[in-house]
Amino acid sequence: MEHYKKERSELMNRFVVRSLVAIGVVAMCAATAFGQRAPADQETLRPGATRSVFLLDRGWSIYKLPDFQLWPAEPKATEAQIRQLHLPSQGNGWHPIELPDDYIVGGTISRDPNPAMLAGGSVCPLGARECDPPGSEPGQGKPGALNRPGRDAYAGHGYLPVYPAWYRRSVTIAASAKGKRIWLDFGGVYRDAVVFVNGQYMDQHASGYTSFRLDITKAVVFGEQNTIAVFVDPRWFEGWWYEGGGIYRHVKLIVTDPLQVSPWGTFVNADLQSAIQSSPAGDSAPAKLTIQTTIRNDDRTSRKFTLVSRVVDGTGKSVVSTSSIEELAAGKEQTFSFTDSTEVAGASGSQGLSNQQGNQVIVHYLGQDPHTAVRIEMVPR
Repeated sequence: MEHYKKERSELMNRFVVRSLVAIGVVAMCAATAFGQRAPADQETLRPGATRSVFLLDRGWSIYKLPDFQLWPAEPKATEAQIRQLHLPSQGNGWHPIELPDDYIVGGTISRDPNPAMLAGGSVCPLGARECDPPGSEPGQGKPGALNRPGRDAYAGHGYLPVYPAWYRRSVTIAASAKGKRIWLDFGGVYRDAVVFVNGQYMDQHASGYTSFRLDITKAVVFGEQNTIAVFVDPRWFEGWWYEGGGIYRHVKLIVTDPLQVSPWGTFVNADLQSAIQSSPAGDSAPAKLTIQTTIRNDDRTSRKFTLVSRVVDGTGKSVVSTSSIEELAAGKEQTFSFTDSTEVAGASGSQGLSNQQGNQVIVHYLGQDPHTAVRIEMVPR
């Protein structure tokens, strides 16, 4: 028990909170925990004055490629392979879909490898981790290994066919948003997602287990319809379990001022000042806080702003507050740090994110009764 308490105390002392932070203090009316509900394709997204978040789960179509043969299953498509991709024209083959989606689970069970897994002359031997491209060394797994002899590569996927697919969606962003930055936020895509906007290549994200965010401003045509296309290739397995395939988490469109808090740009470190005390309300200890906020300026000119860091309790009362006037050159990114020398009572582990009282501030709870929270606000000047 003592060993467990010591380990837990050490972990808590190294505890780092990652939170998302909004810009400004303007109320976000009609916003949900996931952002504003996206309208139908023929309607226009009209961002607010500061930061707006739109949920893009509706209005997608999918085009499945069970006979895909351009290249064999690989961990990550190469640039040359990506240049071979062409979005299928609208019409037959496209089917409406709503996210989150896993298009593999709806397939027909088969003991035999499907054509896309055999692309390029690949073979799928019993016991292999994946299907082997021609000329590769066959898997020689030992007992207990993922590719142990006798293990079937398809059993983990329930003998369901695995193949690439295209997703597409149209979106119109109001002309009044010109001059702002437009981001696409993907909660999860399995896997090797390649994203295009209006036919322009944006980026590639190989991992099937991490979220990613793309700045698509350069490709957006404001006031007109834009096409988002995502190529997904789940043929390379990252685990021995069922992994599926597709855009399996939410997609959001985020509109910000050019002066903004960087994606995942806020870190709060709680340095515990004494041993953790247990109570029916939960474990807690006094702590000193170090708040780091990374700001980026995508504007063409230098920008001044006021950075405000506050610790507030559950009623909104400020416990500790600091502010500073800063300036950031065009095209630069900088991390600003503030250490609270006042001990904050009742600091504990992460209890989740909350958007309190409709304010355009995302709050991270560090306490339990009353909840003590950290708010970071950036007000352009």
